[in-house]
Amino acid sequence: MGSALSGGKDKVEPASPDKEGSATADTEETPYVTKRRCTDAICIILFIVFLIPLIGLLIYCIRYGDIYRILNGYDRCGNVCGRITERIGVAPNDPKFTCFGADMTKRKYLLVRGAGIRDNDNDQGANVNRECVTSCSGYPAYREFFTRCIPEKTQDQVNVFFSKTGISNFFQEVSEDMDLCAKEILALFFIALGFSIILLILLRVAVGLVVWFMLAAVLVVSFVASAFLWIRWANQRDKLKEDYRYLPQNQSELELKNVRSYLGYAIAATVITVVILLLILAVRSRIKLVVQLFREAGKAISDMPTLLLLPWLTFIFVGIFIAIWFYLALWIESSGMLTSENNVNFNYKKDAAMMVTRWYNLLAMFWITQFVIACQHMSVAGAVSFWYFSRRKSGLSSPVAKSISRTVRFHLGSVAFGSLLVAIVQFVRVILQSVYNTLKTGEESTMKTNLTKACGCCLAIFEKFLSYINRNAFVEIGCFTF
Repeated sequence: MGSALSGGKDKVEPASPDKEGSATADTEETPYVTKRRCTDAICIILFIVFLIPLIGLLIYCIRYGDIYRILNGYDRCGNVCGRITERIGVAPNDPKFTCFGADMTKRKYLLVRGAGIRDNDNDQGANVNRECVTSCSGYPAYREFFTRCIPEKTQDQVNVFFSKTGISNFFQEVSEDMDLCAKEILALFFIALGFSIILLILLRVAVGLVVWFMLAAVLVVSFVASAFLWIRWANQRDKLKEDYRYLPQNQSELELKNVRSYLGYAIAATVITVVILLLILAVRSRIKLVVQLFREAGKAISDMPTLLLLPWLTFIFVGIFIAIWFYLALWIESSGMLTSENNVNFNYKKDAAMMVTRWYNLLAMFWITQFVIACQHMSVAGAVSFWYFSRRKSGLSSPVAKSISRTVRFHLGSVAFGSLLVAIVQFVRVILQSVYNTLKTGEESTMKTNLTKACGCCLAIFEKFLSYINRNAFVEIGCFTF
């Protein structure tokens, strides 16, 4: 990535006064001559070119979509509940669509009956009756849920019902989970925030204590977990022997498997504990260096408190983008041409361009999200390096703002390149997961599903490794391309 891969001395030293450029070094806040160049400029051009077809595809999907098809649902004729459906793409005198385009403003609720009778996805809904109704109260077996009338009792057909009415992913699971866990999520947020503030204070006033406490805590937890698993294994083994003292041949395979599982967990925990202990002993001489690094980090945050705002800005930008992406995804999912194979129930079927837009939009989401996060890494690296190598740390003027400015002006190409690599891996993982889900429910062999799952796991590890390499590359670019 740009200058991160260029040659040069490994050791960074301030320029000596007797060398060329000493006048600049004496007057500037840092010992570097501030001559920069754009890195990986072709990648930011590629990023812009990538977004242009997406805009066209989104306009096409919005032209033939209606977000209320998902939010409100539609009846068997394709009429959106609670609205007047426009006859877009439908011939005015086509006898197949005589019931299409009706006024459903007073019928705001979608009632679906017979969803459990449906045999497969190739059946275009001959056994499913989708109807827009004014209220769910007239149907004793159903209750109101947002804009749907859903069965009162939890039955096997409920899952089929949700999957066929388009609200499984957007309403049922998300809304109910958020409703059940809202207080816990809020409490965990404030607990994490409190611990973060306490850790920042401790990093400033007692760095050595924090480092040694963390190492001790890791060792204690490892020892306690190992001891607990060994004790649990011994108790399960003795209990099994006692229960089948006279008839050991009657022991079930499941009971034996549970005992062996505890033994495996105990061995694994012990190995991990020994490895951690050996690592601590091997690098004990470097712990002072770690303490010093944490101490410098505390000083950097103290001198540049605006660094703490960068994660919040990233969170806000990513949150806004995800909200916009979700809104556009609703338009993509709602797009389609009104079709039917049986002239009874009509559905909105996506063409090839709409299917491509779905995956194209997903890749764009991964790339843009990683792009924003990478901008944060680059800005933090530039600000900290600017502070660390400055002769007058207390008199710096807006180091964080200057680092953001340098990132935007010179290094967006490197940011786009690094974020693209991670986005591609994430995109491939999603494709593999989709293939895995398809194979798992189909008649494919178990070997294929296991192979797909193993590839997904390998890609997950590779993604972590690639993210680590990217962060270090951003640090190199931010530090050594002054």
